[in-house]
Amino acid sequence: MNELKTFVKDFENNKIKLVNKNMVTLERYIFLYSLILSRKLDNEYGDILKEYVLNVEKIFPSSSIKLLKELYKENNDKDLTKKVPKLKDLKNYFDNTINNKDFIDTFFNILEFSGPDSIIDIHKSNLKNQIIKRKESKFDININQNFFSIFFNNNKFVKRSCGLVLIDGFIEKDQNLIPALEFCKENNKTLMIVCRGMTTQVVNFLKSCILKNKMTCVVYEKRFDDSDPFFFEDLSTASGTELIKDYTSLAFDIKNKIKIVDNIKLTDSSICFYENHNDIELKINELKNLEIKEDFINKRIKRLKGEKVDVYSTDSDFIEFLKYSIKVYNKILKFGIYLDNNSNIIPVLEYNLISSIKKELEDKLQKIRYINYVKNTEKSSSP
Repeated sequence: MNELKTFVKDFENNKIKLVNKNMVTLERYIFLYSLILSRKLDNEYGDILKEYVLNVEKIFPSSSIKLLKELYKENNDKDLTKKVPKLKDLKNYFDNTINNKDFIDTFFNILEFSGPDSIIDIHKSNLKNQIIKRKESKFDININQNFFSIFFNNNKFVKRSCGLVLIDGFIEKDQNLIPALEFCKENNKTLMIVCRGMTTQVVNFLKSCILKNKMTCVVYEKRFDDSDPFFFEDLSTASGTELIKDYTSLAFDIKNKIKIVDNIKLTDSSICFYENHNDIELKINELKNLEIKEDFINKRIKRLKGEKVDVYSTDSDFIEFLKYSIKVYNKILKFGIYLDNNSNIIPVLEYNLISSIKKELEDKLQKIRYINYVKNTEKSSSP
């Protein structure tokens, strides 16, 4: 523990630095990486400590250094006041925990540009630094696993121009899909089917057609959910594609309602549309004017009018900082902050997390220490 205390102290005094691609990094968010590289945990206590520091890092980034500082420290109950953080509080917190003022200022400029509800994606660029903001309608829905390997074996997401078919129902007959297959083959587009589900016979038929005609096809499925009854209607609005509900003339409706939609972003658990239709704004205004203010109404509005910001940077160190900062920012916004008597800002999640597991970790380390003491005593007393 004395070695760990020294390591933490040296890190906080900037005596321990990480060199990455000719750049020297000494920020708090690389503490865990520096600790593991130092091999300070390669001892009889190491496995237990690694388990805890890795777990707290997943819950609140950079909290591992706080956990190690609190070990075997006297419990001094602080007089804390909980507060909903304002942007100024968040800025003060980052100013007090990060040394690079330029990084912090750039991060908060990005937040101001993005807006409070935007999704921020970070990308490494070899060309230039830039920020691109655009509207995005995102729907959480799972891919049929029979079609997973077509796109997602080597990619987290793909962008495609698709012949889109929206069916608010279960597909039972394979021949109903023939018009969609013919349409996509003629137009050289990926066939994308969104439905409530389909039979094994239909799945096998689609896979056979894909191989035979050298086509690509992807199927997303969502069972009916009482808490989100208008999911397919919102998909229809966002994509500008007519929703099919009449199953008696399914093949006819597919032939007439299939539509090419460009620039769809697909993952194995979501679909994103980027076209900004007038219908979207009309639907959002309609939902806002409803007297009912249920949670699912807000959910519908948020997924229809979501905004997406892509940040491209040539600086690897800034990218690491940005990933860390976004996680911490979101955690603090969600759980709030404590203020101590000196108005120091303490994230609620980090404080409660460490307070709850500190005693548990100390007990485990004491047991190991006791076992080692007994073993050594037995060795020294043996003839």
